[in-house]
Amino acid sequence: MSEIKITAEPRPDFGKGYARRIRAAGNIPAVIYGNGKEPKHVILPGHETTLAVRNKDAVLVIEVDGEQFKTRVQDIQRHPIRPELQHIDLLFVD
Repeated sequence: MSEIKITAEPRPDFGKGYARRIRAAGNIPAVIYGNGKEPKHVILPGHETTLAVRNKDAVLVIEVDGEQFKTRVQDIQRHPIRPELQHIDLLFVD
């Protein structure tokens, strides 16, 4: 099992328009949830994340504002025609 470290930004705004702007900038909107913890909404770098999620068993270490969270991919939403990731759901791993 490999660990891949990704630096993310917090996602302060929500909605379709904000998500489209995030994608237009080459990033991916994501949410980290699970284990009874408060969900964290983040912006992941597009290319780095796309390469990281190719391996289904990978553990992603997401760093947001100095905090690190170990996560696994729960769900990926892909564009129906283009090879793009639209949104990623990540689960906390203890």
